[in-house]
Amino acid sequence: MTITNGLITAAEYGAYVGVTPPSDPGRSAQWDDAITVASRWVEKRCGRQFHDSGAIGSARYFDPVGKIVPIDDCRSITQVAVDTNDDGTHITVTTDYQALPPYGRDPRLGAVPYTELLGLSLTTWKYDLDRLGSVKVTGLWGWSSVPDDVKRATAILAQDLLRDPESQFGGLAVAGEGIVLGARIPARVLGLLDPWVRHDRVLGIA
Repeated sequence: MTITNGLITAAEYGAYVGVTPPSDPGRSAQWDDAITVASRWVEKRCGRQFHDSGAIGSARYFDPVGKIVPIDDCRSITQVAVDTNDDGTHITVTTDYQALPPYGRDPRLGAVPYTELLGLSLTTWKYDLDRLGSVKVTGLWGWSSVPDDVKRATAILAQDLLRDPESQFGGLAVAGEGIVLGARIPARVLGLLDPWVRHDRVLGIA
């Protein structure tokens, strides 16, 4: 298999563990699988999309929460449109919203993607007093580069997944779609990821 939307490459993982990426197809597939699983767990743990979806902007749909529309990590927004009549037709909004955080800057983390849209009037996202229209956002999703802390956490978790080939990924139980179960997540992984967590999206994750 190949790495799918990995937060690190096989070469980066090899540099972390001091080993050249394996040429054996079986072992290489194990590396790819571990990196993919670790990457998906890290993103789920943080409630973020760190991987880059590509240079071509695509549309995603979100629901307003009051004046705020929480969106996926988006490094560049090209269009915002609202379904004002609940009929699937979206009308472009040009000046009635602000992308947050302002200027794509976080006081602790520095440059970050946008994660919210703030309606600048009470009617930005509403088409009547009782219902909210869906918001269509077109842009470039993900981060332009994965933060170093996140890369290191991914490498540590991938190493733990690969450490003991006789048990299921180093003793961690892995369910479908890269969901890592159990309590043996290295504490240093959680520490590295903590500043990057979107708490509004991971409520209830221990």
